[in-house]
Amino acid sequence: MTDTFTFDPYWPYLALAGLLLALVGLAWAFTLQRRLTRLETLRRQVLASGGPDLETLLQANLTRLDTADERLDALSGDLTALIERQKRDLQHVGIIRFNPYQDTGGDQSFSIALLDSYGDGVVISGLYARQGVRLYAKPVQAGQSSYPLTDEEKQAMAVAHRQRA
Repeated sequence: MTDTFTFDPYWPYLALAGLLLALVGLAWAFTLQRRLTRLETLRRQVLASGGPDLETLLQANLTRLDTADERLDALSGDLTALIERQKRDLQHVGIIRFNPYQDTGGDQSFSIALLDSYGDGVVISGLYARQGVRLYAKPVQAGQSSYPLTDEEKQAMAVAHRQRA
């Protein structure tokens, strides 16, 4: 007994598969043709303008992109340097007005703390009296002074520190 295989019952399926494959191929060919037409239109426009060819344009754009990258790197470095330098600028101010003497009216005396982002700077105090005004300056490093601070100077430092938070 010999069994022979026949395609007779499978012909409709094979035909349908072939038709689907042909439709997919046709759609793919149509898509490629549209892309090719667009590229050809662009090529004609470039050539018709009398300008450089596409390769020259691409090379010029790549060169410009490299230059832009270099400039961006330089600007990034400059920005980092500016941020670091800005930390040393005067940023935090605290001021307290007070009356140190009973015989004068108003809060004419003051203490002012001028600090950068590291807490470095100066505390300046002005004491008003009937005979005149006396000014005192005390350096500050990391939020501390090597000179004793009055209560008002400490309050001015506290006001300036609150601005840092």
